[in-house]
Amino acid sequence: MRPVYGPQRPVSIDVERGVSPLISPLFGVDADRLAAAIRERDHRALVGWGGVDGLSKRLHTDGCAGLCTRSDNSTALWDASRREHFGENRFRYPAPKPFWRLCWEAWNDLILMVLTAAAVLSLVLGFSLPSEREQYGYLEGCAILAVVVFIVVLQASIHAQKERRFRSLSAVRDAYAVTVVRDGQPLAVPADQLLVGDVVKVSAGERVPADGVLLHGCDVRCDESAMTGESEEMPKTPLSEGTFGNTDQSSPASDAFLLSGTVVTGGVGYVLVLAVGARSQWGQILSTLITAPEDTALQVRLDRLARHIGYVGLVFAGLVLIVLLLRWIVSSARSGHWDGIQVLNMVVAALAILVVAIPEGLPLAVTLSLAFAMRQMMKDHNLVRRLEACEIMGSATQLNVDKTGTMTANRMTVMEAYLAGASLESSSSSSSSEAVSAAYRERLAVSVAVNSQAELHWRADGVVEYLGNRTECALLQWLQQRFGADYRALREQHVAGTVHGFDSTRKCMSSVERVEEREHHPKICRVYCKGAPEVLLSQCVSEMEAASGTVRPLSAASRDVYRQAVATYGERGWRTLLLAYREVPADADGWTAAALETQLTVLAVVGIEDPLRPETAAAVQLLRQAGVTVRMVTGDHVDTARRIARESGLLEGVAAEGEAAAVMEGAALRQLPPSELLQVVNRLRVVARATPQDKLLLVQAQRQLGEVVAVTGDGTNDAPALKAADVGFGMGICGTEVAKEASDIIILDDRLSSMAAAVLWGRNVYDSVRKFLQFQLSVNVVAVALDFVGACAGEAQLPLSAVPLLWVNMIMDSLGALALATEPPRPELMHRRPFGRYAPLVNRAMWRNVIGVSAYQLAVSLVLLFAGVALFDIPCSGRSDVASDAPCSGQALQRNGIIFNVFVFMQWFAEVNSRRVEERDVFSRLHRSPIFVAVLAFTAAMQVVLVEGVGRTAVGQSIGIVPLNWVQWLASVALGALVLPVGWAVRWWPLRWTPGRNDYQESTEERPLVEDIYRVPKSERHFVKASAGHIRPRPPRPFEAYAALSSPSVQRLRRLRVFVHATVALQRMQRASRGRSARSPQQEKAAAARYRARRRMRSRLWALIGVLRLERSVSYRAVTVTDEVEEIVERHSGSHGKHV
Repeated sequence: MRPVYGPQRPVSIDVERGVSPLISPLFGVDADRLAAAIRERDHRALVGWGGVDGLSKRLHTDGCAGLCTRSDNSTALWDASRREHFGENRFRYPAPKPFWRLCWEAWNDLILMVLTAAAVLSLVLGFSLPSEREQYGYLEGCAILAVVVFIVVLQASIHAQKERRFRSLSAVRDAYAVTVVRDGQPLAVPADQLLVGDVVKVSAGERVPADGVLLHGCDVRCDESAMTGESEEMPKTPLSEGTFGNTDQSSPASDAFLLSGTVVTGGVGYVLVLAVGARSQWGQILSTLITAPEDTALQVRLDRLARHIGYVGLVFAGLVLIVLLLRWIVSSARSGHWDGIQVLNMVVAALAILVVAIPEGLPLAVTLSLAFAMRQMMKDHNLVRRLEACEIMGSATQLNVDKTGTMTANRMTVMEAYLAGASLESSSSSSSSEAVSAAYRERLAVSVAVNSQAELHWRADGVVEYLGNRTECALLQWLQQRFGADYRALREQHVAGTVHGFDSTRKCMSSVERVEEREHHPKICRVYCKGAPEVLLSQCVSEMEAASGTVRPLSAASRDVYRQAVATYGERGWRTLLLAYREVPADADGWTAAALETQLTVLAVVGIEDPLRPETAAAVQLLRQAGVTVRMVTGDHVDTARRIARESGLLEGVAAEGEAAAVMEGAALRQLPPSELLQVVNRLRVVARATPQDKLLLVQAQRQLGEVVAVTGDGTNDAPALKAADVGFGMGICGTEVAKEASDIIILDDRLSSMAAAVLWGRNVYDSVRKFLQFQLSVNVVAVALDFVGACAGEAQLPLSAVPLLWVNMIMDSLGALALATEPPRPELMHRRPFGRYAPLVNRAMWRNVIGVSAYQLAVSLVLLFAGVALFDIPCSGRSDVASDAPCSGQALQRNGIIFNVFVFMQWFAEVNSRRVEERDVFSRLHRSPIFVAVLAFTAAMQVVLVEGVGRTAVGQSIGIVPLNWVQWLASVALGALVLPVGWAVRWWPLRWTPGRNDYQESTEERPLVEDIYRVPKSERHFVKASAGHIRPRPPRPFEAYAALSSPSVQRLRRLRVFVHATVALQRMQRASRGRSARSPQQEKAAAARYRARRRMRSRLWALIGVLRLERSVSYRAVTVTDEVEEIVERHSGSHGKHV
């Protein structure tokens, strides 16, 4: 039964003592005892507390009117006492790992541990040996330790940032709105504001916000797989209707408990909250378990790339160490003095090269980019639940969206209603409604009020707030405005016993009312039904005349009039609904929905306007120019869908004769064979009267064609399509909790423009990572190559020693990642088509830029290495900090200081050059990147302080840093600034002359690895070489429709089919050629002939397989190859079929 709304009965409270004189103590039940009863599903405890009435008295609430929230002292006291006694509905997650633990895990890296050991050894020797201590030999160890600490703290910060981001997503996920009854009025409140004693309304598709017991409801079923692991739906019996005191507690049929974290899969009911927060079952699970954030696909690819780069760096570091060791051995053998400190310095230098070669900034760049994008997307009303969706959305090619609430405003208004013999418009006077008979008015009003689960809430400012389904809310508001009927009073008088909710297959909803207590029909129930007119009209056999209230048979002419009204409303872009009823025997509560929804009597056909959002047309145009195909999938009438599609621009560019192929109904879509579905699926722009199964079918077909698919969903049945798509968008306003849980991104405002913003941010994430990768590769290539050449050239001091290398790694990697990963998106990203599913991380344009800029930087560095002393006229001098045998060691130190400064400023300007990958204007929108400008300024300032501040001290000279004069500073900045014109000139180099793969070139990653399924034996390889040229392509046969398709995925499927057929045939021949029993000479001769035939056939099959392997992109259709195989098998089977 429904709750009776009205004033709550008063509760006597002693304000001074804070205790009710009627019940002592303040609450007549303990919070832990309630939680234990829920955990054990102890129904007998509920009965022992007095059932519904007893629990309500103990909790000082009302099972129908809910809690009292009057603004007086007594209510405030009860509210504070209730929170203190039972707690708040806030979940307590496990404490995150302490920062020192993250630092320890980050330090447990082999390279960092070896580098730390070398630094510690350098410190020990520097302090213990007097000669080293006098020469400040310990300073290098201190500097290396400082860099190691920085790297460890950086890695720990990355993991801490990921943990904080994951917890913020969990907190936002827990903050959703629920419908509660307080003071007899339905309200929408956040779930974390629920209190024990609240009465919560739950319906299909919603998540249970707290543990409670079902007070009253109809056909309530829950999915408790998240709690119990059982996938079957659990039926719930209201506490007021069950006989729990005499039934088995473990019986599912006698279960009245609803657990937090579970999902209501059917029915509607009202739940009395008994446990919240940490005392609830879901809260107890969360207090001990939290899922760690997983790396996204882009992070995995970057980690793999970083490992490969690290392997290259390891090779070069090893080569440098070998060269230095060989030189040291030769030098020590000649002088007879074996200095072990030099070996330690060599190891440190090699490790520094390895540290620089490993791009630690890549994980930081993608983490910062994702965190920045997620935070900014939240401002654009995109709540990212799965970080991988940020990346994938940038490559989306297909977007299947709902109409209601996404393209339209979801603000329903009943514009017109066609009654039997009358038409009511929303703008007409009340006199038209007075012409309707009282009997008809009552029947129509009861049908609208009873067959609905929505609520209307009038706020203090006079605005009507919709709670529940927007279509039902529009009908309730129309009922009140046109007929002056109070739907709540009607619900109190007419109680629905059984409710069959809306189903996308039935396209309707029905409720059953018992009428024997009020009317003189003791064995009659009345079924009220509303739904799609084209579905229900075929089930109607009569109509109720509006003027007289009499029921008459539905003639063919009247049926055509209703159809004409539906078509007229659809052409106006209105949603259409048919209202009907019927009378059935009293045992109809047990009937199925299909049995109830027949032999109906028509009441009315209503047209409901849902206006197009003002920004929808612009969003469709923006997505179209971005290469994303927008497709509307709706359950509305085809004429309504077509009108909305025209207004929004979905059918722009579609000719009038082609509009029929672009608009299709779900029933016709389901009847298409798979081959035809693949042909038409991408040409569709509108799918009307679609079911969630149709949406799933669309997603699967598009993914089969290799498309990157995004889809929206708001209903419980949309969950499979949301899961099957690459990116699932859940609706934050009108979406059910099931749809939100299945989605990857929740659109908080349900707007299509927010999805366009998600596409923009997804492309910006990928673009930011590529920009930093381009910058990082040039730094690594030049630094490693320069030291390698210096070591091979016999330089006594490497051009970039350990501390300068680590400084570059610390400043350029970390700050460069911060600068390039936090740039805001630019509108030009929406002017190119999407990359697709397997775009390379490093494309041809990036390789061109890296090679060109690195070649310039390396050339400048090598010139300075071999001619820098002459160019800058550096005098020969010794080092003041080191007692060196070389008379010109100070000259080399000054030269290396210039190389270091020039190198840093070349990277400084290369960072600016990396702001664009293909565009030549690298200064575009620089003023809109404040973080980037700030990082550039900070990097330049730190370099000046390091060179001129630290370089003038003994510390600086001991670690390879010296001050420069104004000429050397000017040369450093000028040589660094030349990176910009070089980068501009390099971008004119044709991409076709550059190695690598284009963004839109098909990747080998997406091809099935059929080459590894069946290897060619060595004995058969000559057949492939000898017979590959014998296969002559001929025109493809047109008997198969899908043969004309040219998509890469279909071609791959054809090649795989040919490959499998060939391998199966070879296996059959191998089985046929096994040894047999003794045969006569004639049989042996025939067997030899068959063996030669099989050998010829096997050679041709291996030739086919060789063609498929050697030529991945077959110049002719694979159907030709299929025909070749079929002819060979048929010819062989015809002559030797019994042996194959």
